[in-house]
Amino acid sequence: MVKTTDTIELEGLDDSSFWELFIACVFDDGVSESEKVLLEIGKEIVKKLKGSPLAAKTVGRLLRNHLDAGHWKRVLHSKEWELQTGDHDIMPTLKLSYDYLPFHLQQCFSYCSLFPEDYKFDRKELIHWWIGLDILHSDGQNKSIEDIGPSYLKLVDHGFFKEDEIYGSPCYIIHDLLHDLGLKVSSRECLSIDHANVGTVEIWPSIRHLSIIIDGVDNSDEVTAINFTSELRIILKKKIED
Repeated sequence: MVKTTDTIELEGLDDSSFWELFIACVFDDGVSESEKVLLEIGKEIVKKLKGSPLAAKTVGRLLRNHLDAGHWKRVLHSKEWELQTGDHDIMPTLKLSYDYLPFHLQQCFSYCSLFPEDYKFDRKELIHWWIGLDILHSDGQNKSIEDIGPSYLKLVDHGFFKEDEIYGSPCYIIHDLLHDLGLKVSSRECLSIDHANVGTVEIWPSIRHLSIIIDGVDNSDEVTAINFTSELRIILKKKIED
């Protein structure tokens, strides 16, 4: 049995409560006198978040990193907002937050979409996954890659990973909509397919990482049906059962 920590899903918040949630995501210790100038910009940004707690969290963390009017106005006037297609469409909002991540964190996040939805990442597993992809670098620091790895978990601070628990040990999980975003932004190099569709899905030459979601039985026939190339890296991951 998998033990998870209790979480509170905030849905259907009224405008006042949603504003309070947004402020809490941005300002850790309340709003100082010098920061009050940001509130009017923040109110305009909140109107674009569609009342989504997930959007408030990711955009709030984005704004928290730079508490200056110039940065907030750039976020407010981003072209990404224009891609929203309905009252509940927050995918452009999540993409906006992704675009502001440092490149190495973009890589760390997007490659995690190769795992099934609701997958629980163990800390060591996650770090070794990034090491295997050659996206952890010391940049001249006198540290091992294993020591640098935990700093890449800043994705939690940015709202892209949620801390959870499995068998009493910490783990990380990606919200379903963020998982969809990861699939979208990594689609040129990464592909995730169900084992039953292996024979029907065309694998483009640009694909470098292929994830096959298996059901726990012998899926070797489906895997051997793939037209392998020397550049294609394949991982097998068991489907997460409801």
